This record gives sequence, C-alpha cells and structure tokens, in this order.
Amino acid sequence: MNKIFRNKIAVLSLLLLCTISTGFSQKFSLYSDDKMDFQTSYLNEPISINLHLPEAYFDAADSTKFPVIIILDSQHSRSYPQIMSAIDLLTSETQMPESIVVGIPFNMNNRYYFTSTQTKSNDSLSGIERMNRFIFSELLPKLQNSYKAHTYTTMIGHSRTAFLVNYLSSNNPKRVNNAISLSGFFDDAILSLQQFRQFLSEPANFSQPFKYYYYAGTTLEERTYLNEFGELNQLLQTTILPEMVSASYKEIANANHMTNYWIPVPEILVDIFKSYNNVLDTWLQVKIQGEAISEPVKVFATDLNAAGNELGFEVNPNLTHIYSLLNHYRYQNSDFKTAIDFVDYGLSYFPKCKDLHIEMIELYKALDDQENAEVYKILLKNLVLNDANLSKEQQDEYLNYLTQQ
Repeated sequence: MNKIFRNKIAVLSLLLLCTISTGFSQKFSLYSDDKMDFQTSYLNEPISINLHLPEAYFDAADSTKFPVIIILDSQHSRSYPQIMSAIDLLTSETQMPESIVVGIPFNMNNRYYFTSTQTKSNDSLSGIERMNRFIFSELLPKLQNSYKAHTYTTMIGHSRTAFLVNYLSSNNPKRVNNAISLSGFFDDAILSLQQFRQFLSEPANFSQPFKYYYYAGTTLEERTYLNEFGELNQLLQTTILPEMVSASYKEIANANHMTNYWIPVPEILVDIFKSYNNVLDTWLQVKIQGEAISEPVKVFATDLNAAGNELGFEVNPNLTHIYSLLNHYRYQNSDFKTAIDFVDYGLSYFPKCKDLHIEMIELYKALDDQENAEVYKILLKNLVLNDANLSKEQQDEYLNYLTQQ
C-alpha cells in the first residue's frame, strides 16, 4: 500500500489507494489472483476457475456492481497472463471500468467435449449444452449473488472456445453483451455460419446493445479461421443488422494462431468501453479547462450515466476519477467544497475506502471545520480496527496518522 503521507500535489499519482486484503496478488496491480472451486452439477466434474476481483471491490458498497469478463481457455500459462495484464493496465488508465474477471480452464480431455455435441453414455445432454448451463445457471448466478457482479457480461474465446463464444451468445443473446471470437469457426451440426448470420440479423434477439468481434490472423496456420471469418464478413456486408447490434471484423497481419488469442484483446476492450474512457478524458482536456461548471459532481455523474446508457449498464466511477477531479478543484481552484463533494460521491460507491476518509479529514481541516474532521477520524478508526484483512503494519500506519491529527 502506498504511504499515507503521499505527495498530494501529483493528481494522477493518487490512484487507487484503498486498502486491499493481505492475500492480494502481486502479479497484477489492481486485481486479485484467486481460485473459485466449483462442485458443479452440470459439468459432472469439479472445476477450479480463475477469479480476479478488482481492488476497489473490497471497499465497495453492496449496491456497487462490477461488470463481468469471462475468459475461456485460461489454462494457457503464457497467453492468459498477457490478457489479464492488459485488463490490469487498461483499468488503471480508466480505459475500461473495474470488472470481475473469471477464467475458465479446459484440458486435453474435455476441451473438445465441452465445445461439441459429443455426449457421454446415458447422458441426454451434450458437452456444449452442459457448459452452456454451467455458465448461465451456476457461474453467473454465483457471481451475481456472492460477488457483487453486474449482469453485464463480456465473453472472450479462442479457436474451439471462440466457436463456444459464438454458440453461447447465439443461445443467450439477452445475457451476453460483448462476444469476442478470436480465430473462431462454425460447425454445421451445431451452429452454421448462415445460422449465426441469421441470429445477428434478427432484431427480436436483442433487447440491449450487443457487440460482436471476430478477428483472425493472416498466417498459413490461421487460414481456416481466416476463410471462415472472411466469409462471414462478406455476408454481413450485405446484411442489415439491428440497431442494437454491431459486428467488427479484423485481420491481424502476420499473427500466428496463439498470437491471435491475446494481441486483439486490448484493442477490442478499448473499443467496447470507449464511452467510459471518454468521460474523464473530456473532463481533463475540455471541461475543467473552460468556464466554471455549476454543480460539477452532478454534471460528472450525468456524464457517467450517459456513458452507461450507451454501454447498456450503470457504470461506477473509479478512484482515478475521484482523485483526479477532487485534486483539480482542491489545488487548482482552491474549491474545497467541491473537492469534498467529489470525495462524498466516491464514498457513496466505496464507503470502506480508508484513503477517501483521509481526504475528508484533510479537506475539513483546510476549512478549519474540526467538527466534521473529527467525524471522519472516528469513521476511519472504526474501519481500521474492524478490517481483518489489514496487516499489523498497515493498521499501525493508519493509527499513527490518526494520532498525529
């Protein structure tokens, strides 16, 4: 954790300082690196899923929900960390909202079974049907009921699991918001190219925005996927898609099969969440450079809501938003009241964030309002003493700060 006595002049260095659990991963700066073990009734075998909770999750109110990203093929020990590192970086740069990320691994024994119509003896369900039911009847409900997950869902798959993404999204169009199919294909026995085209063209399938991304490399080992996706792209050029649907095709020059699993992901996520990124970008580059804004927090919340409406879900501010804007009004404008309003706005989403309480103490002290400063000292002390995840060193750091006030 960064020192409490940090440099308060540097606006963008005061990012994401809220306390995390002592088990928080050092592999990623803003996400945990955990496992979720499932004794699933649908897969008929235990499964251990990668679970990455955003840093702010631990300080969030129960009403603060996080979008979900499901990455299929998380067993790839080299490609999967690349994708997670990209998500980590994009989150820190506010290119995308903090999300709950889960990785579903496959192995040599079950990867074909769970992505095909193959059935086991005395079973009425195929492997792909079982995976479909596991994700939508077990995994997502578990995340929504136990992990503050929003219903807004992005799926990422590659090769056989790219086909799985096509299948899952076409069977659950009201529960998948973004489908990322990398080096994918179609299967006439389950979901043909023409059937998928028909799915995308039918307005009744979509009650919310749906974005479909299909990318292929141009190397020889990618030619099967390149041909399939190239054919789909040609068909969609002459297909009128519903207003709710967008389809984006790209050929990644010289990309090999495995390279095409992770290289496209950052670019696609930037595109998906561009309206979210645009909020802070516009404020820092345009709005706070112009005429004074009446009720800045209210205007910012309206802008964030507009981005959420475009995306199709209610987005949260993140701490980069809060610190960037509170410090502008605090240091550039000497407007302590507006700075307090931004901290209060942040606390409505992240009430356990100890560093936001420190900001309140410092801001009220600057206004010589000892009564309100004392209120936040008491709140901070209670948070520190009741946080079992704090290390002794972290707890002492906060308590030492309080004794010096």
